[in-house]
Amino acid sequence: MLCNVALSSGKVFVTTTTAASAVASLQGLMNMIFEVQDLAVASPATVSRCGMVYVQPDLLGWRPMLISWLAALPGAISQAQKEQLLALFDWLIPPCLRIAAKLVKAVLPMVDINLVCSCMRLVESHLDEFRDASASLAELSEQQQSCLLQCHFLFSLVWSLGANTDAVGRRIFDGLLRKLLTGTAPQELAAYIKAPAVSVSLPFPEGKLVYDYALDRSRLNWVPWLDRLKSNSLDVDAEYSSIIVPTMDTMRYTYLLDMLVQHHHHCLFVGPTGTGKTVYVKRHLQSGLPSSSFVSLMLTFSAQTSANMTQDIVDGKLDKRRRGVYGPPSGKSMVVFVDDINMPQVEEYGAQPPVELLRQAIDHSAWYDRKELTLRKLEGLQYVAAMGPAGGGRNNVTHRYLRHFSIIRWATCRRPTGNGQPAADCMLLLQFRSYVQCGNALMLLLLDHMQKSTQDLFDAAVHGSQQIRWLLKAC
Repeated sequence: MLCNVALSSGKVFVTTTTAASAVASLQGLMNMIFEVQDLAVASPATVSRCGMVYVQPDLLGWRPMLISWLAALPGAISQAQKEQLLALFDWLIPPCLRIAAKLVKAVLPMVDINLVCSCMRLVESHLDEFRDASASLAELSEQQQSCLLQCHFLFSLVWSLGANTDAVGRRIFDGLLRKLLTGTAPQELAAYIKAPAVSVSLPFPEGKLVYDYALDRSRLNWVPWLDRLKSNSLDVDAEYSSIIVPTMDTMRYTYLLDMLVQHHHHCLFVGPTGTGKTVYVKRHLQSGLPSSSFVSLMLTFSAQTSANMTQDIVDGKLDKRRRGVYGPPSGKSMVVFVDDINMPQVEEYGAQPPVELLRQAIDHSAWYDRKELTLRKLEGLQYVAAMGPAGGGRNNVTHRYLRHFSIIRWATCRRPTGNGQPAADCMLLLQFRSYVQCGNALMLLLLDHMQKSTQDLFDAAVHGSQQIRWLLKAC
């Protein structure tokens, strides 16, 4: 109603408080421009007073973002290396966007620009030695540097455009990406290849999914994540519920979390309940980051969480740096971890107030002090979030907020099929590795039966994993 009055020929704003009312008039030359996702809650009177312009998502495209990003890279990265990155993006991004949008099941619906920006964030996070012109990079030949840059791009491509899908989608993405790299793309993707192919010096090895390999920088070669796993004995006196067993999943998700956080990028982990998202993220934020540079703040959203509660918790942990500017202790960054970020209730017009408050903090690095009615500038904050798939009390989160995040789907436990090992298998192998290395056939048979029994128990309790965890704590 107030918007309609302001849009009419009178151009008047009317604000009403408990104490009094105020009228503010817009000048004759002043106009209002709205940028909205849809008109679901706009009244006919508002629509009739505005000229409507529909902007199609594919009109802008992702390439202008790429050109701006390349131009903003540090000067230490040569023009030839920027051109190499441009050629790789132009070649592989269009067909991989087609895979992510149409050929696999997306955990969260994402726009193309956000997926490409996620890839750019990961690539940039791996360019430290190029940026600093480190001694280790100087030891490499020009051909080896080119190969290293290709590997960083391929790894980033997998964990951006290919990270927003489930286990079935990962197998599809793996197969199609390998065909793209070998020049045998199927007909359904051939139409989306708009740029010349680039010769890949070091493609992914066969035998496992592309998700199961990491780059060994010292040898300049792809190695399985499990080859980087160090054998550590378990504390026999530790409570069962406190034991965290390193697996391929914990290694790669912790690596991605560390890379993004250390380079001040926001990241969001999506996965079912019971996959360990909260435990692993909290552990790394509290003990895996350098305490001289980072502090952390943990928030857990529920259906009753309000914007005021969220603002009060964050404000209570910030120091006053100067007049009107607040942040963590000087010289440090604060990583705000928001668990169950899609739990807050949706209000009448489709928004989630706590999420919209956090979006404002990212968009404008500021929010208003509710008591003094002054703007509070926020410095040194970055965000990590976790959520389950929408449904059962969880809601869809606005794209205006998700666009700031790199989305990574947290996989569920699975049997070892050449593609990885679940936590139970790794625990058994760590405990009985000495027997296995001796080739004891009876021990190998026992391990196999224990693995199968553990997986059968897990499969039977997919919907009750949380209850099993509570039961173990009580024992």
